[in-house]
Amino acid sequence: QLRFAQACRYLVSGDTGLGADIAERSFEALAKVTTTWYQPSRFVHESCLMLISGTLGDHAEELAAGIVQPEHPSVPHLAAPAAALGFAQRGDTQRGHEIVSRWFAPPPRSWTRIQAIAYWAQVAMELGVPDPDWLRSQLITRAGQLAIVGAGADCGGAIDSLLAGLAWRLGRLDEAAGRAQAGLALETQVGSRIWITRTEKLIAQIEGAANPGSKVP
Repeated sequence: QLRFAQACRYLVSGDTGLGADIAERSFEALAKVTTTWYQPSRFVHESCLMLISGTLGDHAEELAAGIVQPEHPSVPHLAAPAAALGFAQRGDTQRGHEIVSRWFAPPPRSWTRIQAIAYWAQVAMELGVPDPDWLRSQLITRAGQLAIVGAGADCGGAIDSLLAGLAWRLGRLDEAAGRAQAGLALETQVGSRIWITRTEKLIAQIEGAANPGSKVP
C-alpha cells in the first residue's frame, strides 16, 4: 500500500514513467498475496494512468467493451464513466452522450466510488450530463481534498476544481470562480501540471462567461 502511495506521488507530479514502474512492482507483490482485490485495483490504476497521461480517448472503445464484458463484476460502474470521458475528450460527444444515457447510475458505496463520481463529474464538465447538481452534492463534503481513489490513484485533481466545473455548468459563476482558485492552489502545491493546465483553462472559461465580450483562449 505504501508503494501505491509512493507511485501516486510521482504520477500526480507528472512523472508517469517512474510512477507506473513503482505501481507495476506493487501489483506483482499484490498478486502473490490476494486475488480478491487484484482486478478492480488493476482497473483503477490503469484507467487513472490513462487519464493523467492523456490517453483515455485512445482506449475509449476498449473501456466501453469492459462495461458489457467485464473481467470482474466491480468493473462496469468504473468502465462506464471512463469510456464516456474518453469519447468526450476525443470529440465524439454522441458516443459520450449514449453511454451516459444508457449506463449512468449512482455508483455503489465501495472504495472505488470516488473514482466513478470524479469521472462522471469530468464527463458533466465536458457534456453537461449526468446531472451536475447531483454530482456536486456527492463531492461537496470532500472540498479541499484531492480526488484520490484507494491508496494512491489520482482520478481528477483537486475536488474544488471539479466542483468549479460543475458550478460553471450550472451557471453559478461566482461559486465556480472561487472553487477554481481553491483547486488551482492545491494543484499548484502538489505540482500537478496536468490539473493546473485544466484548471487554468476552466478559469478562463469562467471569466469568459462572466464577461461575454472578452476573448477566451
